[in-house]
Amino acid sequence: MSFRKHSRGYWLLMLLAAGIALACGPEFPYRSVLNDRPSSRLEAPAHSFSGTMQHLVPVENAAFKVSEDGIDVEEWEQTHLPADQRQRVAAMRRQVTAEAALKEGEGLPSAVRHYVAGAAAYWRFVDKAFPASAANARQQFDAVLSMPRKEGYSRAAWAAWALARLDRHASADASALENFARVRMLVADGAEDPLGLAVASYGEEAGIHLARGDISAAVRLYAIQAAHGSESARNSLLRVAPRLMDDPLKDPLLQSLALSYALEIAEGELFDITEIERSEAAEEAESETEAQNMHVEVSSGTEELDNEEIQAVASHQQEPSSVLGKVLERIAALPDDAISDPEAVSVAAYRAGQYELAGTQARNAISRGTAPLAFIVLAKLSLRQGDSSAVDGHYSNAVTALRTIASAPTPMAQHDQSETLSRTLAEWAAFSVAKGMYQEALHQFLDVGPSAWVDAVYLAEQVLSTDELKAVVDARNDNVDAPLDVWRQAFSSDGEAQYEESLSTDAENAVRNPCPAGPPCKDAPIRDVLARRLMREGRIADAIEYFSDRRLESEPDGDATRDESIRNAALRYKRARDHASTKWIKARRAASLYEAAIIEKELGMELFGYEGSPDGAMFGGFFPPEEIVPRASSADGFGPDEATRVLSSAPAAPHRYHFIFRAAATGEAAADILPPRSQAYAAVLCEATSWVIDHDEERATQLYRRYLSHGAYVAWGNRFGRQCPVPEFGNAFKMQLLADLQARYPFIKQHPYRTTVLIVLTGLVLITLFILGVRTIVSSKRARTGPASLP
Repeated sequence: MSFRKHSRGYWLLMLLAAGIALACGPEFPYRSVLNDRPSSRLEAPAHSFSGTMQHLVPVENAAFKVSEDGIDVEEWEQTHLPADQRQRVAAMRRQVTAEAALKEGEGLPSAVRHYVAGAAAYWRFVDKAFPASAANARQQFDAVLSMPRKEGYSRAAWAAWALARLDRHASADASALENFARVRMLVADGAEDPLGLAVASYGEEAGIHLARGDISAAVRLYAIQAAHGSESARNSLLRVAPRLMDDPLKDPLLQSLALSYALEIAEGELFDITEIERSEAAEEAESETEAQNMHVEVSSGTEELDNEEIQAVASHQQEPSSVLGKVLERIAALPDDAISDPEAVSVAAYRAGQYELAGTQARNAISRGTAPLAFIVLAKLSLRQGDSSAVDGHYSNAVTALRTIASAPTPMAQHDQSETLSRTLAEWAAFSVAKGMYQEALHQFLDVGPSAWVDAVYLAEQVLSTDELKAVVDARNDNVDAPLDVWRQAFSSDGEAQYEESLSTDAENAVRNPCPAGPPCKDAPIRDVLARRLMREGRIADAIEYFSDRRLESEPDGDATRDESIRNAALRYKRARDHASTKWIKARRAASLYEAAIIEKELGMELFGYEGSPDGAMFGGFFPPEEIVPRASSADGFGPDEATRVLSSAPAAPHRYHFIFRAAATGEAAADILPPRSQAYAAVLCEATSWVIDHDEERATQLYRRYLSHGAYVAWGNRFGRQCPVPEFGNAFKMQLLADLQARYPFIKQHPYRTTVLIVLTGLVLITLFILGVRTIVSSKRARTGPASLP
């Protein structure tokens, strides 16, 4: 289709991008191959009609630019014409005749003046106000084209386009074709083309051929337009495709178009055609109104949608499998050397369940050169046939071919090499899991990158032992200081960018999906996953080595405890735990335990959180990913001992934000060694209760009952678990000391006042004796040295 101010993408509504998910809530664009193994490992390779159409033919001229985003000429002139010239041009447009417009535009650059005068006459002709003005318009456009290059090239492509449009109105198709080709020639020679007319001219020419019934010529031109990135052209190809259902498909391009269309139908990727029909009238009215503001007339490169086309596509939607079957039947009847894209045929045949044809054409494609999808088809056929020995080789060949995709001769293999490579690596990794090669599978999932993170995390946290995970991480030798948060943005940015922006800081939003290829950015998260797993198991010294020096994000309230690196936070936690086990004074041990509990609660996600379930650190803790539930049977792609491994690695407290319960347990351990009647005992239990009260009412009740049973009355007891004071460990130390003495010496407990007086007197005696002893030592030293001599 041609250029529009707002591209008339009637058929754009018929395309659905694979994997689109809602941007709010837990439905995100990742896909776990391990969560749906029976189907994911046997389903056909992914197909994209839009992507395939963009690679039907090579780009004809890389200098041609697509402009289908609704450029308004007047807006364009705001930055390309001086203010006085803009005013003159606006006055010219209001004139009725070319002569009046020319007079109004005196002083403007010649190309601009003659072009706008021609445009004024042109629109009077189109409006049927002055039918004879077409000749005047043509005269002005010819004047632009006859100017010297330096003078006329600012509007030359526009003028040639306008002449082609006049030819269309006059049904002079041969002349129109020449002028549309002239547009491309001028742009290739350096004429300005801010409106993308060169690319749009392919669609206009295609429309002429389509009206004449020459579908092959039309498809070729639309394909060239699509190769330049025109979405309008891809929609036009989708519109033309239903006409090919009875074509013998001997033309290679028609083969590819019909096959891709049939696959799109079979995969259910088309909307109901009636929705497009309903929207057409409203969009047409809007487009015609806006077109009046343009210097360049806009029009469809195809005929209007007719009832026959509507019925054809609607019938295809009702019988998707029959459409694909009919196309495959006609292609299969051709000689092998007449099949232009055997790789695509193998994928389509596999999708249709015609496995013999799929295998034959896959081998045909491989014999011709690079055919990654054909190797994938053979791998899936081997799985279906129970020939697991051949699967590794086919996947290995597919990956090698995808990594050298530049030499691939087929559009279907080229359309999304990166996504296809990731998917292939993930499927290969799933096959490794089925064989019980869990460490190898984790390596493969990590090589995929962010899109396979869910599966990599499942293996790292639930299937591998901690030491097996450590061996994988050590073997990869990743960069400790890699940006984990940036990597996570790469994992989630495809479909949740808007959601992420509502949660992230401005600094995060400034870098959207910047993760480059290679170990530092790609593999950093697995080090962090290992570090947190080691922390959960109490191997704190080992964990510190794997934490990075990245800074913790500050909380909105400016929490000072977060103004440090993640590694420093881990070191601080280690010191607190060490002091809790080495201090000889119980109150100080309790204070250290309480400090550790605070760190567990405040920095639990960063230091202890599960990347996957139950905490969902990969989503910032807002919700966990869908759990992968292994089966005890090794059928359908499950590892021989996978279920046993997952059961043995299950968290002791399978709560979301499990670290909060960990913190509460540590706080309760601090209370264990505090005097029950102390304020610190009540305050510590109060804090522990506050952490779990909104997550587990039963656990909160247990802690509160413990306080009621053993603690002393406190004035703030009616706000227990909601508002807690700072524990007074110093007073707890005094109470602890007194309690220890009373326990050791019953007399102290029976006579507290006498004991106090005795202690004071004993202290005074000891101090007096100490002073006397010091004086005696000083006097003795002076007696030995004698009086000081004079100089």
